[in-house]
Amino acid sequence: MKKTLLFGALALAQASIPAQAADTWLNAREHRIIGGGAAPTATYPWMVSVKGKDGGHFCGASLIDTQWVLTAAHCVEEESAAGIQVTIAEYDQSKADDGEQTLDVSAIYLHQQYGDDHDIALLKLSTVSDKTPVALADSTFMANLASGAELTTIGWGLTKDGDNSSAATVLQQVNVPLYDQAQCKTNYGTLNIAITDNMVCAGLEAGGKDSCQGDSGGPLFVRSGGSMVQLGITSFGEACAKAKFPGVYTRVAAYSDWIIKAKNGEVPAHQGPKPGGGNGSCDDCNEEAVLGLPPYLDLYLAAGETQATDTLTLTNPATASANLMVSEMTLVGDGFTLSDNGCENQAVEPGKDCRFKVTYKNPASNATYAEGELTLATNHSQHSRIVVELFALNGDAFDEGDGVTCAIFDDLNIRQQGLTLDCEDQPDGDNNSDGSDADGSDEKDPDATITVAGALNPWMLLGLMLLPLAGRRNAQY
Repeated sequence: MKKTLLFGALALAQASIPAQAADTWLNAREHRIIGGGAAPTATYPWMVSVKGKDGGHFCGASLIDTQWVLTAAHCVEEESAAGIQVTIAEYDQSKADDGEQTLDVSAIYLHQQYGDDHDIALLKLSTVSDKTPVALADSTFMANLASGAELTTIGWGLTKDGDNSSAATVLQQVNVPLYDQAQCKTNYGTLNIAITDNMVCAGLEAGGKDSCQGDSGGPLFVRSGGSMVQLGITSFGEACAKAKFPGVYTRVAAYSDWIIKAKNGEVPAHQGPKPGGGNGSCDDCNEEAVLGLPPYLDLYLAAGETQATDTLTLTNPATASANLMVSEMTLVGDGFTLSDNGCENQAVEPGKDCRFKVTYKNPASNATYAEGELTLATNHSQHSRIVVELFALNGDAFDEGDGVTCAIFDDLNIRQQGLTLDCEDQPDGDNNSDGSDADGSDEKDPDATITVAGALNPWMLLGLMLLPLAGRRNAQY
């Protein structure tokens, strides 16, 4: 299970109980490392506490550059930049420490393929920090690190698995050895949990020392040559400190290129919780069209197709008092391109419009799902920056091995007119009431199709992506 403390639940609880009781309950939620002890003060100036705007800690993180914080994707996938803040050089959660620095977050960047893998995210700070960042391990560094090497992980998580009464307010640390990667894969394989090359394991064979809930997003690091080098991000594990199941961390060295791309603006910014998903609310989401442009665009590649294109129209209202100018159009996201651009650097008169095309071309990786972002910079007084979220679904990626059936599309209520998706026959069957075909088999009907149309809502697309993974690991922190 993932190692996160959800501050949303904390806020709800506090709203319904007296202030004194809320304070007591809050203190009981400040947890710590298992099998370790209090970290020395002023030792980790790059250690970060990720908090809600109410100041409640829910994840760890690390400062890796003056304006960038590294954490786990599962920590912030349901958050918006406006709803969180970070405290750098945090030590004691119960008071303001000398030298600590609390800053707002201007943007969140999640790995585009985050799911059972790629548990990594970057937070861009609203202002530059004056604290010293931690160094990150690269592939060469990792290649020279042998199994059994002494590592350290720190955080404010549980001291006993599942025991919220084992509270600590000060930063905790514990030393754990680098666990043999092959053995880690074998052990977690018994739980049908895949340990990939994007992960690194650390812990004792006998258990007893580990990170736990509340430590998510924090660093796993090694002391090398008088400095500290971060090589992992606290991600998940089977319970906490359990024998034969070490903690699993995101392998930082596997994402050196991704971190550079995110910092250069080549990765779409995370827009926060989506309507109908996560906590079911999205106060900051814009569901209205802006100057004719939708808040999101869905593109679907039917089986056998290599690309899909849609045309968008930008309109300058007839009531406008001046021409609408688009000074720049920026598109990020693998596989997405702009063409026939009749809007950029053009003057659109009141009552007129301009058009452009957005195309998604299936990359060599044959990704099931892709996400991107289109940003327009304009001279409009109220809409100087317009963002269109882009979503694409590759029909070829859904085959018999994924177990996708026509019933899934029925369940998602996306039957309309226009597109054709290949899928398996209905599990209940249209030919026989007993759920089998006329020959008594349950084999896939090669001619079974379902008509789907119009824009595929992104939350539906997300459902399509996640449904085949419904049986994924159930032991995440």
